[in-house]
Amino acid sequence: PSYSYEYSTRNRMGLSIKTVDHIHHVGIRSAIAVMGGTLNANITRTFYSSASRDSYWKATVGFSVRM
Repeated sequence: PSYSYEYSTRNRMGLSIKTVDHIHHVGIRSAIAVMGGTLNANITRTFYSSASRDSYWKATVGFSVRM
């Protein structure tokens, strides 16, 4: 399992509005050796502190071979 946290602030130009985001990333990572290389898979769910922003899923797959 993996977890990371982000804190960011943004200033909306022209509106003088400062927004603060607390972003949480929760995920699972896996790697297996196959066909002379490594197959990696990551699945992450991202949550925002603001109810106006939707959470989302992100999946990545990679394969690396050393020659």
